[in-house]
Amino acid sequence: MNNTTSILDPLEVQFTTLQTAILGIYCFLATVLSIVGNGAVIYASVRYNALQMDRIIVLFIRNLAFADILFTLVKILPHLITTLTGRWVLGDAYCFISGQFVFIPSCANILT
Repeated sequence: MNNTTSILDPLEVQFTTLQTAILGIYCFLATVLSIVGNGAVIYASVRYNALQMDRIIVLFIRNLAFADILFTLVKILPHLITTLTGRWVLGDAYCFISGQFVFIPSCANILT
């Protein structure tokens, strides 16, 4: 019986250098643009009252912007870290919490 199968570390992520570079650039740009863009929407709507709409509509827009930022911080940023390091370094607790917590901003984005 030839036992040639290897057991890979379940925490290790297998990407080529090109895949890592493309995914890293994409996640970095998505993170920066999401935080800057949605932050600008929240700031402008609060500070300058730039959105001259009904108060409920402005509240929905702020909620959507906040949910987008939350989704970025909970899901995309850890994905960027995992891609760049090549393995999951954020621990078992964050793995469990992020899997549960990403549901909240996703539902908020869909329902808003």
